[in-house]
Amino acid sequence: MTTTALNTPKDYALCYHDMKLSVFLLSNPTIGTPVELESRKRPVGDWKLYQIMRPSKRLIEKWFSKNTNYNLMIVTGSVSKIVALDVDGPTACKRVEDKRMEMSTNLRVAFDNTMVNKTGSGGLHIIFRIEEDESIDDISQITIWTDGQPHSEIKLQGNGHYIVAAPSIHPNGNAYEWNGKHP
Repeated sequence: MTTTALNTPKDYALCYHDMKLSVFLLSNPTIGTPVELESRKRPVGDWKLYQIMRPSKRLIEKWFSKNTNYNLMIVTGSVSKIVALDVDGPTACKRVEDKRMEMSTNLRVAFDNTMVNKTGSGGLHIIFRIEEDESIDDISQITIWTDGQPHSEIKLQGNGHYIVAAPSIHPNGNAYEWNGKHP
């Protein structure tokens, strides 16, 4: 669990940086049409560089000196040494919980003690640290499960992808929430 005071998006960005995660900025318009608010999940610029290297603390400070109202993303894959289960929708969340109960005790303990973000729509991002770089080099995005309904799936996010992170605001106005644990 983190003991750092997290009051602003900048605080979160610096905390994620300290966790060795690559972060970048997402738009966060305060008003707009539903289409304009959907940009809360879109990078503010080209983020390709941050797929291969993490920004420095100094750069993060500079970003937030220009605007304090950004949403945040965490880049998945080799740069952050993480993969994330992107669990979208109530049926997918129930499936994860059902499978969790079937896990071995050791796996369930690891699962229960890793970083989780509750998304603004009620889904989950379950984040796992992968220590060996070469073991995730070929993971991009894989759909692990879907029931064929819109917004009802579980994806594994790796290289070339990102997850929206707390304290970002979802297009529906709800905040993303982090459980305070490390991957």
